[in-house]
Amino acid sequence: MAADIPTAEPTTFRAGDSVQWTRDVADYSAADGWILTYYIVGPSAVLSVAATTSGTTGFAVTITVAQSATLAAGEYQIEGKVAFGAYVFTVFSGRIDVLPNLITATTATETRTFNRRVRDSLREMIEGTAEHPELSYTIFGERSVTLVPMKERLEALADFENRVADEERQAAANSGKRTGIYMRFRNPV
Repeated sequence: MAADIPTAEPTTFRAGDSVQWTRDVADYSAADGWILTYYIVGPSAVLSVAATTSGTTGFAVTITVAQSATLAAGEYQIEGKVAFGAYVFTVFSGRIDVLPNLITATTATETRTFNRRVRDSLREMIEGTAEHPELSYTIFGERSVTLVPMKERLEALADFENRVADEERQAAANSGKRTGIYMRFRNPV
């Protein structure tokens, strides 16, 4: 069974993968001669992808393996533009995160999200300073250093733990996995 093709632009994909989606643009239908093109601009490349007609008002978009392989990991701007003669209109503007192509990686690559990196850094900071209750000290009699109180560090850590948990739930939902415990209660007979 083939995977369902999304009906909206992706927010993330992996370099070197095929990417597909459809887009219905009723005001600028393909049947009337409008052409839809997506432009992806970011840290390593500029890519334009022409959509094909799908139905009367829809378009099908495919980024090929060869096209996505040209993109380095990072955040990209994406715009969808329809054109007809001298008229051009933007119908979509957003951001896409391109994940690294692990097959062609030749060096170690940071794969943790921003939230995971901050959470891990906060954990290391707390572990390294947990035994030192002082909030400020002076180095060489001239430089003063003030530390963030432990309570605020722990609050920041709790915030980033929640953000990472949200990312994990979203990743599980995107992959079709169910998370949590589900119960059903019935009336006793």
